[in-house]
Amino acid sequence: MTGERILIVDDDIDLLSLLDWNLNRLGYKTSVAIDGLEAMKRIGEFKPDLLLLDLMLPEVDGLKLCRWIKTKSEAGALSPFHVIILSALSNPIDRTLALSAGADDYITKPFDIMDLVLKIKRVLEYYPLPPEERRFLISSFTLFSISSLTFLKAPVSFPRGSSMGQSILLP
Repeated sequence: MTGERILIVDDDIDLLSLLDWNLNRLGYKTSVAIDGLEAMKRIGEFKPDLLLLDLMLPEVDGLKLCRWIKTKSEAGALSPFHVIILSALSNPIDRTLALSAGADDYITKPFDIMDLVLKIKRVLEYYPLPPEERRFLISSFTLFSISSLTFLKAPVSFPRGSSMGQSILLP
């Protein structure tokens, strides 16, 4: 477990310090960035195994950064790495958008540090396949509203070997 490189990207300096201290104490090598542009630079320099990413960032937001990472990884310009979103946005649509942009997991703030550590371990230790072969792939989706309710309709394919079959349609 020790030695994995984690880049933490958040504009909340207190949260950055807390995560940096706790993850270093557990043996992870960390680096931090306070906005999306700085994160883009750090990704190339630090070469993380995992990115902890806030969605609401100055300069380049988390969704754009996630899409940039996915595009660069698919083109071979970046080595694939894991992404866990840490966000105050709790709407299921935000979660779906983040996962479809390339994130491996989504944690809503505020969160328990031990829950985060367990998710980090799960992602780093139990998912050795490249990210594009193990995450849910949402190829297209439609948002529609009826009265005050918003629905998401999306075809979803699961990774090979999934016991849930090849695809499902979310209601």
